[in-house]
Amino acid sequence: MKKNTSQKIIYQLRIARDRYKRKARGLQKKKAHPKAPVSRGGGSTFLRIEAPAHIDLYKPGNFLPTIDFLNNLRNAYGVQRSSVVICFRNTISITAAAGLLLIAEVDKLVKLYGNSTLTCNRPNPVRKKYGALNNTVECVLNQIGFFKLIGMRERVLNAPHNVTCWDYSSGEVTESQMAGELLKKIENLVSKEVSAALYKGAIEAMANSVEHGYIEERNDGTGYTDKRWWMFASVMSGQLVIIVCDLGVGIPNTLHKTQPPSLLQAIMDKWKIVEKGDAAWIKAATLVKETRTEHGHRGKGGTDLRSLLQVSKGAKLSIFSNKGYYELKNLMTKNGMNKAFDFAVENRESIKGTIVQWSVPVGSIQE
Repeated sequence: MKKNTSQKIIYQLRIARDRYKRKARGLQKKKAHPKAPVSRGGGSTFLRIEAPAHIDLYKPGNFLPTIDFLNNLRNAYGVQRSSVVICFRNTISITAAAGLLLIAEVDKLVKLYGNSTLTCNRPNPVRKKYGALNNTVECVLNQIGFFKLIGMRERVLNAPHNVTCWDYSSGEVTESQMAGELLKKIENLVSKEVSAALYKGAIEAMANSVEHGYIEERNDGTGYTDKRWWMFASVMSGQLVIIVCDLGVGIPNTLHKTQPPSLLQAIMDKWKIVEKGDAAWIKAATLVKETRTEHGHRGKGGTDLRSLLQVSKGAKLSIFSNKGYYELKNLMTKNGMNKAFDFAVENRESIKGTIVQWSVPVGSIQE
């Protein structure tokens, strides 16, 4: 009997040990609870909003968890007016578009309600193969100004090169000077033609945000419209990436108000666009040749978004707007010809805004 009892104890200890190891490695599965109350001392209670492992919009498996996280954060802090702690402890990556959308959402909430009841748990460092700690996620949050925005101290960390080159700005008008300054930092990486195309595209995206993106209420529950755009520039994996984001009502909801029905129908007929979802309207918007304001210096309208692909091999245009995603990129054919290829995807949830991204290969870059 004693032997059996001893074996049982040993067996239970092994189970406890294995469970502890899984938890330490961040592999233990937990049921997501976006609003678990957390005591912060002094009698105050914060609602914990769990950030996903991958804050990312590019991969289908990460898209919904990221949007759910942002919705939970907005509803808790901006609608219910709860005190919130964002838990990044299980987050192991933040990609560019999702990172910009996160900073835009938090920036809007802080502008509306301040940051006195908004805090976060810092990401856990990931241990590398030979024992060194990887603090990349916290470095990303440092670089995009997240901790400053919510009033937390930034820790001094040894950030990798592919994070330190992230640069970010925001504004409420079409500021060509600000776009020019941001692009000037990376103009030596691309040709003058590519730099000019990126500049035109960025200005067009800003203008669309300022003039069209906020013509209606966003209906996000806050009852507040933040008429700003957010812009991001970086070099990652040999690609120069420029992103412009707004928290407006989205391209599909503004296109019908800014363009005549006859023109939209002509675009649909000419380009054989059959579907009528958000993604289809995004594609149609990139083919519009005149803007609502008909300004001479931006007379080509949405075609400025496409102009990069005419001057750069391997360039890519990606647009998220509401539930739609549209991608247009240059591919090299077997006979060495450059050919444009596009596809559209309809997502189950809306990002509640618009993100326009350009990616350009810049050759061999040490990161």
